[in-house]
Amino acid sequence: MIRLLHPPGRDLSQLAWWPDCVHLLEPVAASHAEEPLAEIEGSPYLRLNGDRLELVDRRFSGGFCLKAEDVARHAKSTSFLCRAAGVIGAEFRVLDMFAGFGVDGLALARHADVTLVEQNPIAFVLLREFADRLGIRADIRLGDGPEELSKAITSAYEVVYLDPMFPMRNKKALPNRGMQHLRALDVSEPFSEAGVTNLIELARGCALDRVVLKRRLRDPQIGKPNFSLKGRTVRFDVYR
Repeated sequence: MIRLLHPPGRDLSQLAWWPDCVHLLEPVAASHAEEPLAEIEGSPYLRLNGDRLELVDRRFSGGFCLKAEDVARHAKSTSFLCRAAGVIGAEFRVLDMFAGFGVDGLALARHADVTLVEQNPIAFVLLREFADRLGIRADIRLGDGPEELSKAITSAYEVVYLDPMFPMRNKKALPNRGMQHLRALDVSEPFSEAGVTNLIELARGCALDRVVLKRRLRDPQIGKPNFSLKGRTVRFDVYR
């Protein structure tokens, strides 16, 4: 169970995301002064701050909260993400297999019918609360991405979006804070190149229009994408 620290007297049942997450959470009424006691156990926990959820992890200073401006930036019709997925002006259904904190998937949900799948329970709860805070309607599921994709072969998605965890690299520069938190939460191994190749083939059996693979800018291409869109740090390879 995930500890959720909340102000004493707060009625959690009034939160729109609560029914979807209650089975994962252990509510603890505590003031901020009592929180250091919770950190002694060492496990990450969630903190309700007003109507927003924060992730607290003693490996990092301060609480982490998802921000609306991150989604707004990626949701612009001119963004590489939206252009790669082809969602502008099209009635597409999108399957986001590795939702993480949901920035990309929720950005696409501004334009399309999106299903987001995330396997980590803490990330799932944060994502569910984030979607509610932004007023974005999306199908958010707790589960394994590849397993969900296998089930989706009989479903209809125009786009399958793949953003598996990148392998670690020996670089001094750290990824952004959200990615650092996500890496710390994720207990699964990053996908090898062979593993990503298998994901693409699996996704091609489901996608009616295209598969979009997010990669670091300098990562080698896998197979032969039809085209690529390059940002400053990441690249979107599109397989039709």
